Amino acid sequence: WSLMGSWIREHVPAGAVIASPVKEIAPFFGDRKLLEVNRAVPSPLFDMQLRDNQVEYVLTTRALNDMYSYEVTFAESRRFSFESVYKAASLRLYRVQPKPFDLPSYKSNNNSSSDSTNSRELLLQARRSLLNEQYELAIRTLTRLHTVEPSQPEPTYHLTIAYSMIGDSINASRMLQRLFTQPQSSAFVSPARLLLYAMNVLTRANSTESVQRRSSLTYEAASIYWDLGYPKRAYAFMRSALKMDSTYFVGLLWGWHYATQLGDTVQAKLYFKQLEKIDRGNAVVQQFHAMDSLTTLLRKAVSSEVRSELHLAIAQSYSIIELWEEAVDECQRALKENPFSVEAWLRIGELFDKKKKERPALFAYKRVLELDPNNVLSKSRIR
Repeated sequence: WSLMGSWIREHVPAGAVIASPVKEIAPFFGDRKLLEVNRAVPSPLFDMQLRDNQVEYVLTTRALNDMYSYEVTFAESRRFSFESVYKAASLRLYRVQPKPFDLPSYKSNNNSSSDSTNSRELLLQARRSLLNEQYELAIRTLTRLHTVEPSQPEPTYHLTIAYSMIGDSINASRMLQRLFTQPQSSAFVSPARLLLYAMNVLTRANSTESVQRRSSLTYEAASIYWDLGYPKRAYAFMRSALKMDSTYFVGLLWGWHYATQLGDTVQAKLYFKQLEKIDRGNAVVQQFHAMDSLTTLLRKAVSSEVRSELHLAIAQSYSIIELWEEAVDECQRALKENPFSVEAWLRIGELFDKKKKERPALFAYKRVLELDPNNVLSKSRIR
């Protein structure tokens, strides 16, 4: 801890935020801030916590024999990459870097041997299988990992997930009970329970005769999977819900959103047409229409400045319907096209203001003043 703390005091700016699953570093790193984030946090929430708290570094500790905390979330992060900057014994420090906001590729890593006994590789292989909906393969890989690391909570937790995904309530419950008995497993219990709840919701959906009730329950399960970082599974169930009831308005709204986020523009257009048939004047539907038109213009735009402005217009639509994360994503895309856009930084500050996240809002307004020292709005917001 003292070695890591010394390096941090020398190289990390005072006031910087460091995320970590443990608090032991705090007495050693001086005038920096610690954000405690448990190691089982789902990747969408991990990304949001890093961004909402303006996290600049992440400290990890050894979890399995050859694996560190957050390796799964690092691999699956949509919004950040992580550059290793220092190691001390079983501690590692990473610098947080923004990256393009696309869903990760779930294709198999050809460099990873299926015969590996390396705990890290086995877990990452299993995660790729889970995200690709290859559940039997995931169970086989996780069973091998459980043999290698029988006392660790990660294999048990992910086996609980895999069994719940195939609807095997007996084995999923058995794994959850085992998770309760393992050391340092408390962080994994809540997401495991939530995934078992989603499994039970789907069981109820399959047993009901009411089409409306079945589609509503299927939508509920899909929402849980989306929030916990299983977008393909969430989208599959959302499509299933809308096949059962094509007039389910709330489901159509989220179906459009899921399809758009996953790049399925064909299905998104079908959902949008159905939404217009049901309620063309709905405020959310109108913003969907605006975003569709802006995206069409974006595909044709050549100028970086124009593309930046179009991304900001899409961000405004997302902001109106209170999809804050997607709005910030679009502002970041605008900055990628035009790094000197005062409007983009102002919009980012306003979005974090709306989320009541003062630290990133303040950072954005200060960036505005670096680009435009006389900006009155930014000065007033900083005050």
